[in-house]
Amino acid sequence: MRQDTRTIAERLQSLLGDDHTVALMESCTGGLLASALTDVPGSGYLLASAVCYDARVKIALGVPQDRISRFGVVSKEVASDMARAAAELFRSEYGVSTTGVAGPGSDDGISPGTVWLGIRLPTGETVTRLLNLEGDREQVKDEAVRHACSFLLEQVEATQ
Repeated sequence: MRQDTRTIAERLQSLLGDDHTVALMESCTGGLLASALTDVPGSGYLLASAVCYDARVKIALGVPQDRISRFGVVSKEVASDMARAAAELFRSEYGVSTTGVAGPGSDDGISPGTVWLGIRLPTGETVTRLLNLEGDREQVKDEAVRHACSFLLEQVEATQ
């Protein structure tokens, strides 16, 4: 894990502690977000992480099939739905999602490095962020994790 990602994860741990909960639904990061959060001791706030690489799994866990059909799996709408589904499925205050194309090639016409992040807040509101990342597959995944941790930290700080 990159040192700046670790620093962000440590800050999340100190803010969330045992008083708050987070659940993840990852696609393009393939479990690396959960790994980054659990690399920091005391990450008991993380309830669960589902790696949903296939659309069928996203649907089985609560993402509406019609939204995937209409917008595609790499979209603002599906990132939002994934974050909501993670929070609801695991009864968590925060739900975090990653969906995108890590590369090396494009997927359904979407360029490598295109990643959507979603966060379901304790208020029930969902916020999203689009990333356009550079680099090879590993770099895109690592940067997506760093950005997801940073985005979650921003939202946690804003709600506390």
